[in-house]
Amino acid sequence: MIKKICYVRQHKTNGIESYSDTLVSALRNLGIEVIEEWPIPRKPITTRINSSFDLVFIEDVHLVATHLSEIRTKTPIVSVFHHLMDPVLLPKSIEMSNAVICVSEFSANILARQRITSTKINVIHNGIDTDLFSPDVDRVFNKDDIVLFSPQFGIKSKGSSMVEMLSRKLDPSRFSIEVTSRSPQFFRQDQIIHCNGRLPRDEFIDLFRSSDILLFPTTMEGFGLVAAEALALGIPVVTSKGTAVEEIINDETGALCDPFDLDKMHTAIINLVDDEEKFNVMKVKCRERALNLFSLNLMVSKYLEVFEQIKRPQPF
Repeated sequence: MIKKICYVRQHKTNGIESYSDTLVSALRNLGIEVIEEWPIPRKPITTRINSSFDLVFIEDVHLVATHLSEIRTKTPIVSVFHHLMDPVLLPKSIEMSNAVICVSEFSANILARQRITSTKINVIHNGIDTDLFSPDVDRVFNKDDIVLFSPQFGIKSKGSSMVEMLSRKLDPSRFSIEVTSRSPQFFRQDQIIHCNGRLPRDEFIDLFRSSDILLFPTTMEGFGLVAAEALALGIPVVTSKGTAVEEIINDETGALCDPFDLDKMHTAIINLVDDEEKFNVMKVKCRERALNLFSLNLMVSKYLEVFEQIKRPQPF
């Protein structure tokens, strides 16, 4: 039974940060001791990992080769592949890991295209705390006062340019777009876009919960955590084809569009909100899909299965 984990993290403020915060909390709630380590660039952390750990969990597989070069014979490693960052070091990192978790079939296919296949690779979708991300049951949908939500505004790969173009095409008397951003140059207001800066977690969720549609024209996602969070909140999603988000969103929970086709994305938004009855049914379908496929409990149970398969090597 797994009792103690060394959890190696990065200093990043993105979806991986939210993923790790949620996973660490869930593991601790199960009584597992989780010690978090934050690597210093170009300095291995091997000396801070000892035999008291049952395994080392790496939130990003790319860290294995760069920070754990001597650890393989001492403590089992479970690493996570989100998306491709360093194709040169990736094969070594996979080889050094005892098990690799891909957060989507999409990310597993990226490994396959790199000619990396192994029985140690497991596909486990990220999970959402569906108690924390729960719908506002008192919110009444008003098709004449639509709030779109678009996080990580200002990041090109998240479709900020498309959001700005859509803001010029949508009727300002009917639509508003609430955005969050880490970049000060995007802390601005206009007729439709209202920028909220970077919010604390609870304020972020409250703002998210008070919206009607997640607008997420992303062009690069290994999973798409915010789309799964939207489902848990009962919020339909207008998003992109060609990324891992296609594993999260279907025709019953939103719309998948070409991320570079302004007219089709605009039409998708209008079609969603113009049919009030269908929209309300879709909100229920969103919550059901999150509970059935993307719950935190489901993710953690699958992770524990992988952990238990990893046997600590016998000492020499």
